[in-house]
Amino acid sequence: MPYIFQGKVCKPGEIDLVRKGDIVIIKPVTLLVEGRQRVYSPLSVISDSCKSVITSPAWVDGVVVGEQEPIILRGKMEVSGDLEVLSPDFLPAFVARRILGSTKFVVDPSPVGTPVVSVSRTPLLSAKRGKVFLHTEDHHNILLPLAYSLFFFVSSSSSE
Repeated sequence: MPYIFQGKVCKPGEIDLVRKGDIVIIKPVTLLVEGRQRVYSPLSVISDSCKSVITSPAWVDGVVVGEQEPIILRGKMEVSGDLEVLSPDFLPAFVARRILGSTKFVVDPSPVGTPVVSVSRTPLLSAKRGKVFLHTEDHHNILLPLAYSLFFFVSSSSSE
């Protein structure tokens, strides 16, 4: 649960790439941004690459990018449909499903670990022994922050 003294924030999908040191928000948070209270949903990112300036310190439920890296698998098979969220506690996946809607993905269908998010019963995001696997290279502006957010739920240090 990082404490933010200052920084900039983006809504989900507003930046193309998350960088080391960025924070992916896991649960909704109210931030004072440019003098106004605003609510940011899961998958929002706190990054120097964003435009909206945070003007007051705040605690955020989030994951710092770079502490752990998801393993990205190269897709081999095309699937389409809505994201299927297989864990009801994984709130960021519901946000991703709402943003992406029914979409096509090129995924690696090999089963690695426990699927957490799938499309047409094909794993899209899975976890195994503290590692996170993203089974596609598509839609990285949404799915890469989603993969990082899964570390919040699978790492032992986040549950303390």
